[in-house]
Amino acid sequence: MGLHPSAPYSLVEAEKAGAVERVCRTRISECSQALAALAALGVDDARSYNTLLATYDIPDLLGLAGEALRGTLLQRFRHVITESRRVSQAEEALRVQDSAAFGHLMFDSHNSLTHDFEVSHPALDRLVEICATNGAHGARLTGAGFGGSIVALCSAQTTDSLVEALKHEYYAPLHCDVEKVLFRA
Repeated sequence: MGLHPSAPYSLVEAEKAGAVERVCRTRISECSQALAALAALGVDDARSYNTLLATYDIPDLLGLAGEALRGTLLQRFRHVITESRRVSQAEEALRVQDSAAFGHLMFDSHNSLTHDFEVSHPALDRLVEICATNGAHGARLTGAGFGGSIVALCSAQTTDSLVEALKHEYYAPLHCDVEKVLFRA
């Protein structure tokens, strides 16, 4: 495909012990609560997300969730379900070497991680935005979120211009040399 992944670092350290660890445990609990709410509605297959995904289509699951869940639990459930679909779609995009489809899925994933799972950070969102407007096929946060890095996918032809955009739009105002915080494969 001639694609080049890169991993720009946001310069935001997310303390993986302490507050971030508590938030991660909360996300796990919220996902379990969402399953319990579906089970309470009478959805027999709500033992696990894998069981639900094996039994129902995504639109049907989202419809059931709309009946049983509200607010935060609905957001968490929607993220897990749609991310599962994106993983399957990404596998197919890779299989047929469709970089545009794969990149679109990366952007969708980041959006879901930002709005439904709420594990992004404004710095990560800004990096993804710069990638989106400067030729990347896709970009998303990587790891647990709350800081750290993103991964971006671009063509060999756009790599240098994307790095320049990241340098000028993100790193220069922070007085940071982009080459010290960017990994290119």
